[in-house]
Formats: sequence, structure tokens, C-alpha cells
Amino acid sequence: RGLGMCIRDRENADETRDITLEAFEEHRLVKQLLGELQSMGKDEEEWTAKFTVLKENIEHHVEEEEGEMFTKARKVLSEEDAETLGTRMEKARNEQLKAAAAR
Repeated sequence: RGLGMCIRDRENADETRDITLEAFEEHRLVKQLLGELQSMGKDEEEWTAKFTVLKENIEHHVEEEEGEMFTKARKVLSEEDAETLGTRMEKARNEQLKAAAAR
């Protein structure tokens, strides 16, 4: 469970609902674009355009998450929950980096 799921499930999540739903849609779009890119050849005409859209979407998502979502998360998560989530996210990131390096 990532940041969006954690803040979405809080009692006082009304103030984070819109940004959380938007983040879920952005994640869905990234997965869709990755799937499309993996099924295409890099020499296909649309590949570069799709890759550019993917890159821009990820950059936008990161900016929004690091700015608005983190600010709102501080309002709805306890310090303990934030610590637990941070530890979990760091572990998941490290596992993903190891898996990517092994490829």
C-alpha cells in the first residue's frame, strides 16, 4: 500500500480525496502506457510519442506527490503511520532497484 491508499483510508480523507483519485488514475495510465510500450517495437512510429507521454506523466505525478500530496498526507497521517509508510516505501523501492539491476 502506497501513500495514496494510506491517506484515502483515513477518517479525515475528504481533503485528500481528489488528489488521491487523480493519483490512482495517473498510476493506471502509467501501467497502460508501459504495457503498450512493451508490446511495441522501438522502431514503430508511435513508440517515441508514447514514451514522451509516459515520461511527462511520471514527472507531473512526482511533482504533485512531492508537493501537494505530501503536504496533505502530513495532515491526515500520524507520525507513527508516516514512519511506517516511509520504511515500507523505502524497502519496496530498494527491492525494485535490485530487480531492475538484475535484468
